Amino acid sequence: MRRWMAVLGVGLAAAVAVASPAWAVPTIDGSATTFAGEWDGFILQAFDPDEVAIPDGYDFSELRIIQEASGGASDGLYVLFDLHGVPTFTSLDPIFPFDPVTYSIGMDFDGDGLFTSAVDRSIVYTSSGVLVFDGTGTPIVGAPGSALGSVVELYIPKSMLAGGALPVSGTFGMFASLDNGGAPPDDFIPDFDLVHPIPEPGSALLFGFGLMGAFLRRQRRYPSTVA
Repeated sequence: MRRWMAVLGVGLAAAVAVASPAWAVPTIDGSATTFAGEWDGFILQAFDPDEVAIPDGYDFSELRIIQEASGGASDGLYVLFDLHGVPTFTSLDPIFPFDPVTYSIGMDFDGDGLFTSAVDRSIVYTSSGVLVFDGTGTPIVGAPGSALGSVVELYIPKSMLAGGALPVSGTFGMFASLDNGGAPPDDFIPDFDLVHPIPEPGSALLFGFGLMGAFLRRQRRYPSTVA
């Protein structure tokens, strides 16, 4: 009995740990100097090392995405870029210093590893604001939000995704790039391949209970021997 309860406790703890929801919809104001609370409950997280060839203000540290799909006006994807230094739009190109510094996100919604279909999205953030395109290069009409401060924060409303696709599926993957307008080199996160969502809260709970169910079935098949 004690063994069964231990497995039950571990399964529930693991499910609850992954299933913890976001405490609140992130405020897109560029002031998220700490992530506790506001940027918890993320569906996607990726880290990037401090690269000495790239100035800190142009060097990715972390990427987080939260999806809000509660049926309210704030439904959409919330994106946070953290950098190793204070982000800026100052171009590093000595010849054409007017080139904008851009934060770009490629979103692969159909899971084919490409960004060329009408359901895919490309998000470009410059000093002029946020632009959203599908994989064919067609602009998407909507009202995204953004803020640049201690971090870069973006909000892409559900209406700007293909068919209002929330929650995102397990086939969703993405990468981000930072164009500094010249040398030193641009930065990418991740450096290779794509990053994919962590399990949704419901999936995590099902997984936890599935493990417990498998354990119980094994116990019934192979009952313990009492001396």
